Amino acid sequence: MATGTPFVGIDYGRLGNPLPKPEEVVKLLQKQGVKNVKIYDVDHNVLNAFTNSGIKLSVSVPNDKVEALFSGGQGAADRWVQENIVPYKDTVTSIGVGNEWLHPSSRYKDSKALVPVMRLLQTSLSKHRLSEQIKVSTPHAYGGFVNPSFPPSSGRFQDEGKMREILQFLVDNHSYVMLNVYPFFAYAQEGSIDENYALFKTPSKAVQDGPLRYTNLFDAMLDTFISAMAKLDPRFKNLPIVVTETGWPNGGSTRRGVNVENARYYNQSVIKHVLAKKGTPLRPGQSFPTYIFALFDENQKDLVWDHEERHFGHFRVGANGKVEPVYQLRMAG
Repeated sequence: MATGTPFVGIDYGRLGNPLPKPEEVVKLLQKQGVKNVKIYDVDHNVLNAFTNSGIKLSVSVPNDKVEALFSGGQGAADRWVQENIVPYKDTVTSIGVGNEWLHPSSRYKDSKALVPVMRLLQTSLSKHRLSEQIKVSTPHAYGGFVNPSFPPSSGRFQDEGKMREILQFLVDNHSYVMLNVYPFFAYAQEGSIDENYALFKTPSKAVQDGPLRYTNLFDAMLDTFISAMAKLDPRFKNLPIVVTETGWPNGGSTRRGVNVENARYYNQSVIKHVLAKKGTPLRPGQSFPTYIFALFDENQKDLVWDHEERHFGHFRVGANGKVEPVYQLRMAG
């Protein structure tokens, strides 16, 4: 995947019942014009369905599988790549190792397995001459991870030691940062944030940070992370970023801002913003490829905050078993 080329993809989670079969999902995505999809495992039924579909996949090593690869060493990593990547090398663009591993609420945050497993997988890809076309990274949560987070120029990582190790791996292997960015959660938890600022609408007052002016929270969150990288080491300040998740809930709770129209407006605005390659105040004109969370509502998803976490879908399966759009979305902008 070329991070210099703007695209908007979608996250295909499967923690729901009922959901359509992978083959039906491929047809749905093709109809929507989606060319890039992120999945949260390496399920072969899904990988087979996407083969020769014209849709590229970002795949994942789930959190609960990372320790097993760490324990198994290079042999386990070689087998994992041979079984799950090599047969699908023309479809897979990247491997996300774990998900939000360093978040303060993660039970894995104290584990030492993450970066060693990234290195093992990188070595395995190199053996198959795939390390240039398939990149290894790990998705970070923004929330609770960067502190302080306002204004953007003050951004700093809570665990600088672990972040240094991860970012150095990305630099050494010409990879990119994977970052989950949710203005909704910042807005819902911080009563002083203007809803228009979170939704890409014209805010009542823009945020001024020195010479830089912010008119939306999405850009501010990205630049806060970029500022934190630059403070850690100047070599990290230009690392490319792919937004592996962003979205807005369509229902499921009474928290402020949770409704279908806000979900539609936010996601459509993100698509327009990313495809226009506007960049951010710190990186004007740069591309931030982005995946919208999510393709479907997922009624079996674990809850961390509230029931709205199960209601981020662009589509849902109706009582008649038919896939129905929750709202209309133009993936091409």
